[in-house]
Amino acid sequence: MLPSLDRAMLGERCFGLWGFQLVRNDPTSIQDITGGPGSTRRHPVLWNALGDIWRPLSYADEAVYLRLMNEQIEMMRRPYREVFDKLNNEDRIPRYALLTRTVYPVFSRATAARDAGIAEVGGSRILLGLQAYKDRYGYYPANLKALKPQLGWEVPTDPFSGKDFIYRPKGNGFVLYSVGQNLKDDGMKPRGVPNPSLSASPRGDGYNYRNAKGERVADIIWELDH
Repeated sequence: MLPSLDRAMLGERCFGLWGFQLVRNDPTSIQDITGGPGSTRRHPVLWNALGDIWRPLSYADEAVYLRLMNEQIEMMRRPYREVFDKLNNEDRIPRYALLTRTVYPVFSRATAARDAGIAEVGGSRILLGLQAYKDRYGYYPANLKALKPQLGWEVPTDPFSGKDFIYRPKGNGFVLYSVGQNLKDDGMKPRGVPNPSLSASPRGDGYNYRNAKGERVADIIWELDH
């Protein structure tokens, strides 16, 4: 998943550079970049005049965009847990960099979603390993370290903690979970006051998942009772 996001970010950077060239050639095309209302087409003379004023600054604006994008691409090659508080640079955009503010997207959600995908694949692989272990020995292991010597399986680590997934036998089954996008072990506990309308947010509280009861949780959970 890391190479895929990396290629997408390089494509995003190309889109931004195209946007600068497009607006320099035709200032009324700002509507095409922003997706805003069609007022620019109704006042082409005004927008072309504004474009003449902005054009000298556009090269400095573009340099800001390239610098920030290059920084973001480098950070997004690292795990979310290492860069989550540094991913967004909107506060570092100078006032004159008007087009950068328009085409520069928010990235923390993409990086968190990438690592969530890695966690979901890794946790599902571990679940299969645990079931294979039980098929062979008749019971679940006491800890994840038993999977490698007994089955020869490499056990994935949790991308959000950089450590092993949290696992423990429970009754006839087990619970397994990643700490999730809030980067904290919540012990699979649901949010204090469930709010179904809460939008997913990788920053902030990070309660983007649901447990078996449908309650909103931050941890990514796998649980079997047999």
